[in-house]
Amino acid sequence: MEQNHLPDQSAKNTDAATLIYTALRKEILNMTIKPGEQIIESAVCSRFKTSRTPVREAFQRLQSAGLITTVPYKGSCATLLDYNAIQQVIFMRGAVESVVISDFIHDVSPYQIEELRYRLNLQRILLENEFDTVKFYNADSTFHSVWFKHQKKELVWKIIQKSQQQYSRFKMLDLKSRDACRNIFDEHTHLFELIENRDAAAAAAFIKEHLNGGIIRVGERITKDYADYFVP
Repeated sequence: MEQNHLPDQSAKNTDAATLIYTALRKEILNMTIKPGEQIIESAVCSRFKTSRTPVREAFQRLQSAGLITTVPYKGSCATLLDYNAIQQVIFMRGAVESVVISDFIHDVSPYQIEELRYRLNLQRILLENEFDTVKFYNADSTFHSVWFKHQKKELVWKIIQKSQQQYSRFKMLDLKSRDACRNIFDEHTHLFELIENRDAAAAAAFIKEHLNGGIIRVGERITKDYADYFVP
């Protein structure tokens, strides 16, 4: 007689933990959960209709990823932003990306020019219609990924993405303003023109300026409006 086997509880907990981790990670990165905001274990259990075991596993993974801080007997909260770390990530990315975009321009094809034009138009459409910060962030990121992809530097791009969780969250502060997104779009338009004109030296220099734009735009709000979001 065929026996019915109960689902493995450990596997179910792991699946639930992955679901919870993915959802909370997304909310921390897009700033739905603000830096320093408490994340209550019991509330997460209720939200996902699950026991504490997968929630605690998800919390451990978020802590390992540097996205939450857990203090014994006090609970967990989203990690604060580190301004110095953000500056270092921008410096590193600028150093790498300036080389990649320069190499890309030397090899760029008409097809790749049109691919960038298409990516630029998507950003224009987002700005001209119902504004969505997360969609614009994704469109911005995809635009930059094009030269990494065509230079066969996808692994470098993935490493950059994994290393810039602090920068990604900071950038969401910048993108809260439609004016900031328009400024980014204008800079992308200028960058596109440099690529189309095959001006590798100018593009390599401008990409560093472009990546530092958020620091300039957010400016003094870092120590005023957003002071509670940053490590003192």
